[in-house]
Amino acid sequence: MAYEDDLVARLTSQGVGTFGTNIFISSKAVIPTGPGPYISITSTGGTSPIRTQNRVSTPAYQRPSAQLVTRASTYPAALAKARAAYNALVGVRNTTINGVYYRELNPVQEPFDNGLDVQGRACVAFNVAGVKRP
Repeated sequence: MAYEDDLVARLTSQGVGTFGTNIFISSKAVIPTGPGPYISITSTGGTSPIRTQNRVSTPAYQRPSAQLVTRASTYPAALAKARAAYNALVGVRNTTINGVYYRELNPVQEPFDNGLDVQGRACVAFNVAGVKRP
């Protein structure tokens, strides 16, 4: 499974949303035209893996990252949904999600105003970086 799938699983388990209803993955996702709020998750590439002394040929941990963008008809609604997602992810430490061990999930910044989408909805975004076993 991909990192984005694990983020969806965590958000769903924390009551933030449901895949295909108000959480979508990738830049190819078709976001509904309604007022939202909707969350889209797009991979941002991450950073180099972490190696340890005893694991020379394969990394001990991978460090993927993704951007979460929340869209809603009003800025307060978009911000509230982004804050709920942030809070669901920020507390992950030494947790297994979808059978993958996560040492941690770290929002890179606080949710921020990301302008308007093509339908004029407010967008609030933040990035989240993970540290996980390969």
